[in-house]
Amino acid sequence: MEIVKLVGQELLEVIYSPVKAFRKIIEKPDFKGVLIVLLLVISATIALQFVYNSKQAYEVRFPENDDWTEAIAGEFVWSSSGSVILDVNDFQVGNRSISSSFQDTTSIWLNVKDFDSIEYSETKGYNELFFWLNWVNKDGLAVSSGIVKLFSVNDDSYFEKDIVGFLGSSGDWRNVTLEIGPSQGWSSVNSPNWQNITGVEISLDWFGSADVNLKVDGLYFRNFVIPVESVGFADSLLYISLSVAFSVGVNWVLWAGIFEVEVASSRSVRIWSL
Repeated sequence: MEIVKLVGQELLEVIYSPVKAFRKIIEKPDFKGVLIVLLLVISATIALQFVYNSKQAYEVRFPENDDWTEAIAGEFVWSSSGSVILDVNDFQVGNRSISSSFQDTTSIWLNVKDFDSIEYSETKGYNELFFWLNWVNKDGLAVSSGIVKLFSVNDDSYFEKDIVGFLGSSGDWRNVTLEIGPSQGWSSVNSPNWQNITGVEISLDWFGSADVNLKVDGLYFRNFVIPVESVGFADSLLYISLSVAFSVGVNWVLWAGIFEVEVASSRSVRIWSL
């Protein structure tokens, strides 16, 4: 208890008179001095890590990998107004893309449904939909309408948004990144719920009939999460403190061991030389 009190007093002295305190530690090195330096290093490291983690955002995806556009069926099923295949020659992410073709038509749609429920949230859930899209019209017609639908439980309830502004020319891959949520300009049909998204559909229309193709790749929901905000101040501080204390403590012991070995070796050399 007395040691803790003395260490506390010297820590306060370091704060209000650091030059004097460190001069005393250097002139009279002892266990207290080592402990004070260790505590200061840990405290400074915790502060730096906390500031870093409060500013750093990490991308969180669902699915985590390119699972949705690497297979036609499995835990989820792709459907289309045309024939659906895996294209192993033309893709943007992974090794395949989802491709659908339809002959002599003015429209085509492609969807994936019945996956685990997606929950919108600005922090802990998801607030963006990301995918790559490629379309081909054999007659060279431009797209007249492009819609993304987010189904909620069934086909009758969904959110929808126009994506014509994201589409390029026939045969070009273009990225589509859409902010999702109640304030992002999505129209709703019937009673969809942002806390329960269970399907995605992409549909394109043209003014005239032609043979068309639609490809989708790299489809996922995502969010950029700041750990301190998503976990909470207290939990983040506790986790960072334990992590830093363990890391710094292990390194401190390791370097102390190396120092002792070096000192012992030097003593052995001096004794041998005598």
